[in-house]
Amino acid sequence: MKRNIFVTLLLVVLAIILVGNRVSTVETAAETNVAYAQNIENTEEKIETEPDETETIETEPVETEPLIFDESITFNVTYVNDGEVMPYALFEPSSAEDNPPEHLIVWLHGLGEVSVSEETFLTRGPAGIIPSWKLENFNAYIICPHLKGKYNSKRWSIATAETNLANLLDKFIEEHNIEKENISLMGASLGGQGVAYMAVKMPDYFSRAVVLSGYASIANMAEIKIPVIGYVGTIGEDSVSIKFMKNTLAPAIGEEKVKSVEASHADVPKVVFNFDDNGNCRSDVFEWLLGETISEWM
Repeated sequence: MKRNIFVTLLLVVLAIILVGNRVSTVETAAETNVAYAQNIENTEEKIETEPDETETIETEPVETEPLIFDESITFNVTYVNDGEVMPYALFEPSSAEDNPPEHLIVWLHGLGEVSVSEETFLTRGPAGIIPSWKLENFNAYIICPHLKGKYNSKRWSIATAETNLANLLDKFIEEHNIEKENISLMGASLGGQGVAYMAVKMPDYFSRAVVLSGYASIANMAEIKIPVIGYVGTIGEDSVSIKFMKNTLAPAIGEEKVKSVEASHADVPKVVFNFDDNGNCRSDVFEWLLGETISEWM
């Protein structure tokens, strides 16, 4: 009897212990679940509140090239033939209305414009392309003397052309109050030959000059007294022009000052002045003609 009571009490105690352990395990599991949930909440909160330390790369807006310059200079074109001096085309920039130009660019034409009519002259050569230019901050007169009529000496590199050009410049300088130190000279092909000649024969009239695919001149290139730069085309170029530009002019003015450009003889001016398809000029040669110092050349 006593033994049975003892066994019963022992079973009750074991049962109580087992139940207690089970309750403790459940509570522990519950506490673990609560802690895990709290950890998730803290992590989410941390993700929401902590700043993102990833570096942000800001991209600059891409500048697109304008179709045309916003304030392009236009030219008023006049063919002057008063009988007093050799005829010429005058290109007066629109900027001259508010600010009379102090600079003058003289552009000698090529063989194709010799002795042609006024109407033809204004549609070919330099006179034919200048109106299409779109320039900014440009304020200079451009004149294109014309070998025509009694002033037609057939070429520029001759004393008669030198005299006629000097008379024209004297008259223009007086009428427009231009200083000779602000006059520059350029020309292509036959005109380039003339530029090389005038750079030797008329240094008192020009401050600098550009020869574009010129030809041999009777003047001694070693006697050039003003700054000169030159360009020669490399596509189907006339060998006579290449020889003069590379073998005669370059040694006289400096090899680095005669540059080859990927262009045909006729297209050298367009390539040199770096015009895009819309006529916008991207070249610094104009700045050089107007007296700026370009490190590439000086």
